[in-house]
Amino acid sequence: MNEQKPSKNPVWQLFISVKFTVTVLILLAMTSAAGTIIPQNGDSQQYLQIYGSFGSSLIQVFDLFDMYHSWWFRSLIGILTINIIICTIDRWPATWRTITSQKFKPEQLLAKKPYKEFKDERIPADLKPVYTSFIKRRYKIKGVHTLQNGFRIYGDKGRWSRLGVPVVHMSIVLILVGALVGSFFGFDGYVNIPEGGSADRIRLRNSNQIMDLGFKVVCKDFNIEYYESGAVKEYRSALQIIKNDKLLLEKNIIVNNPLKFNGIRFFQSSYGALPPENLEIKITSSDSKDPIKYKMKIGETILLPDNKGKFTITRFNKDYHFKDVELGQAIEGELNLVDKDSMTIVLPLRFPTFDKMRKGQWIISLENHDNKFYTGLQVRRDPGVMLVYLGFILILGGCWVIFFSSHQKILLEITASAEMSQIRIFGSTTRSKLDFKQHIEKMVSSLKLL
Repeated sequence: MNEQKPSKNPVWQLFISVKFTVTVLILLAMTSAAGTIIPQNGDSQQYLQIYGSFGSSLIQVFDLFDMYHSWWFRSLIGILTINIIICTIDRWPATWRTITSQKFKPEQLLAKKPYKEFKDERIPADLKPVYTSFIKRRYKIKGVHTLQNGFRIYGDKGRWSRLGVPVVHMSIVLILVGALVGSFFGFDGYVNIPEGGSADRIRLRNSNQIMDLGFKVVCKDFNIEYYESGAVKEYRSALQIIKNDKLLLEKNIIVNNPLKFNGIRFFQSSYGALPPENLEIKITSSDSKDPIKYKMKIGETILLPDNKGKFTITRFNKDYHFKDVELGQAIEGELNLVDKDSMTIVLPLRFPTFDKMRKGQWIISLENHDNKFYTGLQVRRDPGVMLVYLGFILILGGCWVIFFSSHQKILLEITASAEMSQIRIFGSTTRSKLDFKQHIEKMVSSLKLL
């Protein structure tokens, strides 16, 4: 009595279902589209203003403000990964049998219409060694069978090309796993470090939280190179990694050439000017042609000659506009003259004599100042990046195998026909039947010349 085969696990059946795979892919596509529409990593007030109270609450509940790190998006990626693995495992035995099997079923090819038929004046016995040698140079011969009035030669090549699909599947799994590893154990943040300063903490982009690095990043120096037109050509930061007062690493970084330390990469992403610390101010009176120079700092006050008033530097404005014209960075101060109302004095760094337009009794200009910058660094740690790189390499190899190689089977049947030979060529291929047909045409041309 034959035992009844147990039914397959329903969960396994679900994961090997094409409909299930398509459903997961559609959900990922829809949620990814939503992620491009809904601003990511914004603040709560921004969502409240755009989507209202209910919409903002819904976004917070489902983590739509940081969708690609949400539990449900990670779950979809995990489900797709498991789906691909199970599908590959389910199909692997049949694929492996095809690759390793020594069996060849001529009847499967004979049941099809021959690709080509032609005749040769020689008899089958004369053609057998010639055709066998010819096919052997191009295919792995699986058999040469003698018929009552002729013979058959059959063989194949490119069985290993069937590995292309499993390789692509596994490469996608590596990419997805690498993305999950980076999502769970990596981070993406930023930090601005003043020239000559240091930082041991960064701000994370996805949560706006502060994270301790466990070491110091020092910006030893910062340089900018310009084109003759004045446009920025390159900006470079000289960085040092210091831990427990020991210098561990030092490197000059530019855009796309990061510093790497303990799996963390520091990318040059931006820069900006810092408020000048030391200023040289020149004050000229309309009653005197001899200007007076003062060395000042922001927040300091000086007295005008003969106690006629005082001038105070109040603040640094990094984006000053005058009548809707952007003048850039500027020093702002307050001029207080005896028996007169105070007035605001603006000294743009690019236009140090800007105050002349006021045509007052006292003209204030910016004679000199120090230039200091801060470097903006993108700080990333992605422990899954090597898996992603390996996945991309494998996917290229797998796609090459799929598109540029194929498993080809060939069968030549040579039978006697009125003191001649009738040759029929059968075949099959897993890719591009048109190319295979052209290959058969060339093979026939070569066989006729033998």
